[in-house]
Amino acid sequence: MQSRGATYCHSDQSSTSLIRMTTIGAYEAKTHLSELLERASAGEEFIIAKHGRALARLGPAGGQRPPALGVIDAIIDARRGIELGGDLRALIEEGRA
Repeated sequence: MQSRGATYCHSDQSSTSLIRMTTIGAYEAKTHLSELLERASAGEEFIIAKHGRALARLGPAGGQRPPALGVIDAIIDARRGIELGGDLRALIEEGRA
């Protein structure tokens, strides 16, 4: 199945990471439901639309997230509390020297 819809980025409310979602027409979703369910169980998320209007969201159950998003969250968590220790503009200028 080839998704014809647009791909949107959605900010997950539980974290600062972004999730890519592909918009799929209702007829296409009905025709390829088994494949969409497999892809959703692997972590993909889809918006199902009818006549260009978003109707539903299909994604992994139980808050499962793709492994890559977990890694991104771990990096963000590791950076919390780390300060650059100076004025950002001065650090940029120092790097140009």
